[in-house]
Amino acid sequence: GGRSVSLTRDDVNARLSGVRSETGRKHFVVVGGYEYPVKQALEVVTGIHRSEFISYQARSVFRRLGFRLIER
Repeated sequence: GGRSVSLTRDDVNARLSGVRSETGRKHFVVVGGYEYPVKQALEVVTGIHRSEFISYQARSVFRRLGFRLIER
């Protein structure tokens, strides 16, 4: 969405710690042994509302950081 954010794997792990995963989605990222919808996870770790990006962008961020992605 034209915004630049700097993230590390440690940032993602810390910011999602204790966050409850939403259900009923298609694309997930595995963080700390938990599956999070990619848009929920990116919104939590960046503070950018999920309406400002698409799942493809969120998946791309997590892929670059080396997280495992799941599609259901």
